[in-house]
Amino acid sequence: MATTYSYIYEEFLDKITDPDLLLLAEDDQEATKRAWLEYAVKKCAMYVQPKFDLSKRTTIEVVDDETPLYDDEEPIVEEVEAFEEDLDDGVIVMLTEYMAEAWLKPYMNNADLLRLHMNTKDFNTTSPANLVEKIGARYDEARRRARSLRNEYTFTINSVTNLSTSKKT
Repeated sequence: MATTYSYIYEEFLDKITDPDLLLLAEDDQEATKRAWLEYAVKKCAMYVQPKFDLSKRTTIEVVDDETPLYDDEEPIVEEVEAFEEDLDDGVIVMLTEYMAEAWLKPYMNNADLLRLHMNTKDFNTTSPANLVEKIGARYDEARRRARSLRNEYTFTINSVTNLSTSKKT
């Protein structure tokens, strides 16, 4: 069974609150989530490589079981993008943490974007330096957590006996 992008997006969206994402057109939402996922895949690919190949992608057909059907109607079948392999929870959590890092990165690099997400009262009564420091701390936390998960996963799937050692002559 394949792991769909939409499943990973759902897991990621459970970690963040971004009302602005909902204001985008559906195609723009998908493109934005896809960009965050691609960032995460680049960060994770070499660490999960022995077990999963994240470059193997496919399109699968999914039947909509939630929409009620009348007697003469056919079920709705959608084509969705997916990883060919059924990714385990560790890889999915790692991907979603790196997606959170990608989501936070623009806020770290642009104070104007920060002002757009705050009303005037908040921005005037809150020290901008303190706010940037808090966002920086959240970014660093997401980054550390993603790296920690990556390291844990790497140690879990690899055993010490499988590590190659150089032979001394």
